[in-house]
Amino acid sequence: MTNERLGRDLYERGWRQGTTFFASASQQSIARFEPYETVDVQIVGDGFVLSTQDCDLVKSTTTVPVLEAIPYVLDPDRASSTKSNNSRYFVMDPESGVVADRSRRIPLLREALWSLPAPDVGPCGGDARRARMFARWMASAYDRPALPDEVNPALVTPITRAFSHALKRGAEFEWLNEFLH
Repeated sequence: MTNERLGRDLYERGWRQGTTFFASASQQSIARFEPYETVDVQIVGDGFVLSTQDCDLVKSTTTVPVLEAIPYVLDPDRASSTKSNNSRYFVMDPESGVVADRSRRIPLLREALWSLPAPDVGPCGGDARRARMFARWMASAYDRPALPDEVNPALVTPITRAFSHALKRGAEFEWLNEFLH
């Protein structure tokens, strides 16, 4: 199989953005530039989520040489306490407690996915709505402003509380939940 065809074959086998898989990995990270030195860093988690967009999965390896995945953990407590606007964590499957963590991105070759069994369930446990939310959540990493931690108690927390109060079930602006997720 040619590298140019491998992405399309992965797609046809069911690989999509948001598909989870069991694996472990370490990653070489630069420890120092002068003199150049690297160290292996173990990636902590129970598995990975394919974070590459579907359109990039099927592109040629010349255009998109590596795919990306992010780790996930099985943590029902974190799944039940993670809000939908959390910038670091995304609840992939609330039933089983699968929570993705985008603070770490792991590059992988298409051959690595090919060596795994084909997925037996779609992204986000087969929940198409949640899969679309996951795609938006991944994209939001590139368009949100980075605010210093000191700003949270004075600005972010009160705004979040006000939104939560205004949008709660039975509140005047509950209807906005349909648009804000």
